[in-house]
Order: sequence, then structure tokens, then C-alpha cells
Amino acid sequence: KGLILAQIVMRPQPSLRALVARASPKGPYVAIHLRSLEGTCVRRLRWEGVAVQRVTARDMGRDVTAEDLCSMSGAYVKAALRMDAVPRSWPIVLVHDGQNKQKVGKLRKNWHAVETHATAYADLVLAVRSAYFIGNPASSFSANVVMIRRALGAAPTSTNLRVLDFPRPGSYK
Repeated sequence: KGLILAQIVMRPQPSLRALVARASPKGPYVAIHLRSLEGTCVRRLRWEGVAVQRVTARDMGRDVTAEDLCSMSGAYVKAALRMDAVPRSWPIVLVHDGQNKQKVGKLRKNWHAVETHATAYADLVLAVRSAYFIGNPASSFSANVVMIRRALGAAPTSTNLRVLDFPRPGSYK
């Protein structure tokens, strides 16, 4: 099972391979998944969620809010990277749904994040291949990235999310 998954994700078809190669930085990189979920992200996190994020109030110096997670606030990104000692020199690739252009602009300006402008499948491959992944716990895309990464042997500390347990309703403020 794992071998087939690895071949699909790590050795895609030639046209997709070329697209991924154009969007991939050289060396280790961070992938951030910004997902607005048609404006329902905060509500989804407060009621259900798909994955559990690992950043704590201690990491941030204050409570982690659903807004932090849905907008990938600068404080949240900084806390996630610091929590797992991710080098700040690693480039950041931003995969997103195109729904929050203002936040995309802030991540590009403040974190020098580079947008992929790729297909959802290419974004999936880029996120899976990243050395560190910051995902949105309300997004099934992010949960799938984390599950694939874990199936391929990535360490639990190579992402801000856990997907094997689920938050209780109302667990985010």
C-alpha cells in the first residue's frame, strides 16, 4: 500500500512532475496551506475541525484562536516554526484557495512566501514533499497532506497538525 502511495505522490506523471519542479524551491522548504473554506473556516473549527493543531498558548504567548488558524496569522506561523525549531532561512511555499487575497499578500510580504499558481494536485505534491507543513485543521486537504506525509515516514514534528484524534466541538475559542 505505502509503495503505491509513494509512487503516486513522489513520482507523478511527466507534465505534473514539470509543474512541481518549477514551483519547488531547491533544498528544504516550508509549505503553508491557507484555506478560507468559503468563509466558513472559523465556524467549522469551532464546531468540528478535521485535525488537531499542535501550537499551544505557551508557544504563542496567548490563546490560539480559530482566527489565527484560518488566517495563518503571523503570530501563529512564527509560533509553529519556533515550536519545531524550523530554520527561518527555509523558503516558504504558499498553497491556497484564492479566497483571501489580502492574507496571501501579507504572507508574501512578511514571510516572503511564494505562491505556487499550480493545480490542486500539484499543490498536494508540493505540500507532501515539504520539509515542514503548516496546515489548516478545518481543511480535509491539510489533513490528507499530513496523513500522506506520515504514511511516507515524515516525523510528527514536521507539521503543526495531528490527524489521528479529533477535537471536540467548541475546542477552539
